[in-house]
Amino acid sequence: MRGVPDAEHSLRSSDHDRRMPRTATTMSLGYLALALPYAAVLLGLYLLRNAWATILLYHVGIVTLLWLSGREGLLKAVRQGWSVPAVVVTGIMFAAGGLLLVLLWGTISREHADLAGTLTSLHLSGLYWWVFVAYFVTVHPLLEEIFWRGYLPRAHRSPVVTDVAFAGYHALVLCIFIKLPWVLVSFGVLLCASWSWRQLVARYAGLGVAIASHAAADLSVIAVAEYLIRTQSV
Repeated sequence: MRGVPDAEHSLRSSDHDRRMPRTATTMSLGYLALALPYAAVLLGLYLLRNAWATILLYHVGIVTLLWLSGREGLLKAVRQGWSVPAVVVTGIMFAAGGLLLVLLWGTISREHADLAGTLTSLHLSGLYWWVFVAYFVTVHPLLEEIFWRGYLPRAHRSPVVTDVAFAGYHALVLCIFIKLPWVLVSFGVLLCASWSWRQLVARYAGLGVAIASHAAADLSVIAVAEYLIRTQSV
């Protein structure tokens, strides 16, 4: 397992394994980047009980880190790495997770769980829910891929610390909805997903396919949530 990422390590230099010299500022930004999603989830989701506060804190933090490190140019990587066949295949593969989630929900969800009630308590109901849906399946996968696979890239074939961090913060969110043993299983699945997206970025020399398949995965999660809300209310 590789160490803490260098925040000055660009997508292009990652592909060629060339690194900028480490400085105190660079290392500080690297550690801050890994802590960002955890701080956003703990403050927004657990303390404030507000999903909007959580995601906006997270995304504002991402944009701020890009600006502080002079990495706004990573936005150009969004236009690279697109392949229609790869988008279709990987999109279907990642979206298939939603079907599995539906089939397992009765087993993995926390006892006496009320998904609609939980989402409402997090300020996700009515119009707020649908605006969140649109934001979550468009802006969220875009910024996450820029952050995790662009700002914090590693071209290594084996899992790296950013994969662990990516899976870990999602697991922290899942603790609200599913049983602990299944949170651990989900951690492993998310670790594999992060690794897969890194390989796609390296394979297609850009973020395009990773963004599209990430969006498909997020859309499947939203579709499952909406389906479960409707069936539980019947």
